[in-house]
Amino acid sequence: MIKFHAVRLQIAITILWLFHVSALVGILLGYDQWFVTKTPLNLLLCAAAIVVCIVEHKRLLMALSMPLVLGLVAEWIGVHTGYPFGDYAYGENLGPKVAGVPLLIGVNWAILTFATAGIAAEWAHTRWSKALLAALLMTVLDIWMEPVAPLFDFWTFEGGQAPLLNYGGWMLVSVIVQYLYVPFEVHCARSLRWHLYALFLLFFAGSTWIKL
Repeated sequence: MIKFHAVRLQIAITILWLFHVSALVGILLGYDQWFVTKTPLNLLLCAAAIVVCIVEHKRLLMALSMPLVLGLVAEWIGVHTGYPFGDYAYGENLGPKVAGVPLLIGVNWAILTFATAGIAAEWAHTRWSKALLAALLMTVLDIWMEPVAPLFDFWTFEGGQAPLLNYGGWMLVSVIVQYLYVPFEVHCARSLRWHLYALFLLFFAGSTWIKL
């Protein structure tokens, strides 16, 4: 059983790297519009990898649903009020939208919460320290996302550049989500959360370097 799980984990990680690296190479070669439109597929593959590779499924649905729903609520408030992220609107490359918010952005919140919470738990030991460290890791990713988001028609801020409010808002919402997530303690292979975080960081940092 353990060997089967290890093989399943390795296959999932290999597929994720294949898709993300292929997208990065495609962007480098000038085929960014074709690859970027496949972003919903990449997000769904990441979510599927979590479900398939999780060690223990107890409370998994509730654990992932919480950041998904809270993320969608925060984004809906943000799109319609300008708080807590600033004035922005979503483009067309993150899939179907409801009230101006792509449904998959909730999946994105769930994936990032899962990955960063697991990483933070390796170093932090109290509930607040885990939440703060995980939120910081999420905000670091957002710093790399923002420069290429409008170029890929993910989202665009008024004025063309994300304001400082956006990063403070990301940190605030992430801390709340992470603080609520900590008690679920979803167990998974250590490598999966690190690979997920590395893939997101590589894709957005690499895309920023290529496009800018």
